[in-house]
Amino acid sequence: MGFTLKTYLSFKTKTLRYKLKQFLLSVVAPGAESVIVETELGPMACDPLDSHGSRQLMKWGHYNPKEVANYKEVSNGLDSALIIGSHIGSLAIQLADSFQSTLCLEANPDTYRHLDTMSG
Repeated sequence: MGFTLKTYLSFKTKTLRYKLKQFLLSVVAPGAESVIVETELGPMACDPLDSHGSRQLMKWGHYNPKEVANYKEVSNGLDSALIIGSHIGSLAIQLADSFQSTLCLEANPDTYRHLDTMSG
């Protein structure tokens, strides 16, 4: 499987989109690390440069409802959850009511700051 023109253009588009976001953020809100977004989960501290979880929250106001439903179904009857790679907590917040205890681990210090903001 080789490197195709489509793959190259996709990579370049994502890179340019990221650089544009960085530039706009530096102009509009220099020094800002988070954007507080009103979501179905309540206010969330999102990373404006993120291309997955925060992006979904900022764009649609929710994070993967089908994935959450699947996790709830397969974990039915369990008391606790360990979420490794909890990102900003969008999945953990939705699953927390299904467990007596939820432990979230996030290794990326930049992302952890957003999660820590949400945990109070």
